[in-house]
Amino acid sequence: MREVRNGNPFNWYRWQYDRAGRLLVKYGMLPGQEQWRWDAAGNPLEGAGEKIAHNRVTQLNGIRWRYDIHGRTVEKDNGQIRWHYRYDGEHRLTEVISQPRDRNRPQTQVSFRYDPLGRRISKTRRQMLGGQPTGKPVTTRFVWEGFRLLQEVHGDVPLTYVYSDQDSYDPLAGIDGVDAPEIFWFHCQSNGTPERMTDIEGQVRWEGVNNAWGKLLQESETQGAGYSQTCGCRGNTCIARQGCTTICSGITTWAADGLRSSTL
Repeated sequence: MREVRNGNPFNWYRWQYDRAGRLLVKYGMLPGQEQWRWDAAGNPLEGAGEKIAHNRVTQLNGIRWRYDIHGRTVEKDNGQIRWHYRYDGEHRLTEVISQPRDRNRPQTQVSFRYDPLGRRISKTRRQMLGGQPTGKPVTTRFVWEGFRLLQEVHGDVPLTYVYSDQDSYDPLAGIDGVDAPEIFWFHCQSNGTPERMTDIEGQVRWEGVNNAWGKLLQESETQGAGYSQTCGCRGNTCIARQGCTTICSGITTWAADGLRSSTL
């Protein structure tokens, strides 16, 4: 498969798959060339001859993972930061703690709450340095329409999402604020991942390049400041620069950093 961006024949990607439909190579004129190896069960491999026990990847691309008896990720370490994950009795992620190796950097704690349907309704972020908080906790609330994210509420300011049709998970537009709202439009890839945002005048306000699994590789604010976007693949939201996706009651594990997401 070949993908051409912006109608420019020199701005392209090519995708190659094996007979089982698994992605093998992504290359082209844009940054982010990638290739993968898989075992018979579809687990990613670092090298030929590697074996994955119990379908649990424990090491890939310089990152290590540990799991509990339920197969849930409880620790991730990339050599610079160690993440600890906690869950409730319904296997929903309730807390993530990131501990930098550098003790001069703050530790970050993020906690999540859910409604009875398993939809994530809030995220609270705290930072600590030397056992002392570095500022006030920051809480984001999520409002749902069925299983589609309708709003992110930061303080008292809502960011409202509009979708391409009533049965779609592809974002069409965002409405930021209430009294004097800013409206911006999403331009998405075939899998629903936004790759560009424009304002009501058609000016590009944000543009990003993702890897094959949805991780943001690079982004640019081309006009003005303050624009960002948090939508990932269909039904997900990304936490900027952390590779995390929110999908109702859990995290997407096949997303980034060697097919596993950095969840914060």
